[in-house]
Amino acid sequence: MADEVAGERRSAVCLNCGAPLHGRYCSVCGQEDRPGAPTLREVVGDAWEAITNLEGRILQSLGLLFFFPGFLTREYLEGRRARWVSPVRLYLVISVGYFALVSITGWSGSFTIEITGETVADTQAELEARGFESEEDLERTAQNAVGTWIPRAMFLLVPLFAGLVAFARRPSKHTYPQHLVFTLHVHAAWFWGFALATVASAVVNEPPVDSVLSALAIAYALWYLVVALRTVYGGSLMSNVFSGVVIGATYWMVVIGVTIAILLPVVLLMGP
Repeated sequence: MADEVAGERRSAVCLNCGAPLHGRYCSVCGQEDRPGAPTLREVVGDAWEAITNLEGRILQSLGLLFFFPGFLTREYLEGRRARWVSPVRLYLVISVGYFALVSITGWSGSFTIEITGETVADTQAELEARGFESEEDLERTAQNAVGTWIPRAMFLLVPLFAGLVAFARRPSKHTYPQHLVFTLHVHAAWFWGFALATVASAVVNEPPVDSVLSALAIAYALWYLVVALRTVYGGSLMSNVFSGVVIGATYWMVVIGVTIAILLPVVLLMGP
């Protein structure tokens, strides 16, 4: 039976799970007490609330993620989660956006592949022997290979990074899933920064600017890791700088190794 309470229709039991109601929301399943047949005002209101709440959460989460390393991780580990976008969703949305940019503009920075001979004719002959029409064709094929396989490799690289953090922070008594949350936030911030550098590089499209943007992106990544480590795990600045450099350098070498493993078949195994 529905009652009139404070000018609104109320049910005695939850229409979703049947539990007795003692307020506006069900204490068992959380559904709001509303009549089964919604009004147009309710539908429009729900749509507006969903859009504004989601937009607010995304903008706040992105701002804090980018400018305040470790803050979202600490909030998550301390149980304050409802107001922020989840670590997995942040990572997936930002990483997908970044790799989409890479596929459109090419990777940022000064990474290039060249096949050179003693003469221009020798170079062209070597390219054709490997199945490429030109150096541009080679680079385009390499970009496609990296754009296809690096996102897949991240499913192994992200857990590996969390393992490196766990090893470096053994005394902290954090669990591996907590290190994984930290890793997802760090990678999401890195991809966000790399995406901005990629857009800027595509707009300016000048080699010197590419080099500067690459240097700034690497500096930001290292700064972010050090500050995030200190925010989440504590410790002195120097100890976190040391941990950040060791973790970052080890991880970067692994990423370079994975990239080379992806590119070698493109350069060596194509062609007759």
